[in-house]
Amino acid sequence: MTRGLVVAMALLPWACALARSNPAPAALDAEAVARAQQRWPEVDGDSLERGRALFASSCNGCHGYPAPADHSERRWPRVLRDMGPRANLSRAEADLVLRFVLAARLAEMADVPSDPSGDAPAAAPAPEEP
Repeated sequence: MTRGLVVAMALLPWACALARSNPAPAALDAEAVARAQQRWPEVDGDSLERGRALFASSCNGCHGYPAPADHSERRWPRVLRDMGPRANLSRAEADLVLRFVLAARLAEMADVPSDPSGDAPAAAPAPEEP
């Protein structure tokens, strides 16, 4: 009985982490790619897909997938700067991931309905992390 309890307690943090993890990121639709190209003319659907594939294969090894809206646009570059080397991403690969995440974040934010006055998003933005 005690051994079973010890094993259960040891697995509890993993179970909690898995329960909070987000699904693997989906490919961006044509509208999201076009929005990203307006912002970053050098990106295309292929480069955004490579960023998505790198994100999917590299960002779930030690923790669950973060949602693009989990961090502010200002915070994401720091996240990639810190986590990219841990995930064995080259600088160029980290840049692809960053563009994908920011494009996905833009797409998510475009889907947030505005309040009736049109002044502000109905949902509060994610808090800025230190």
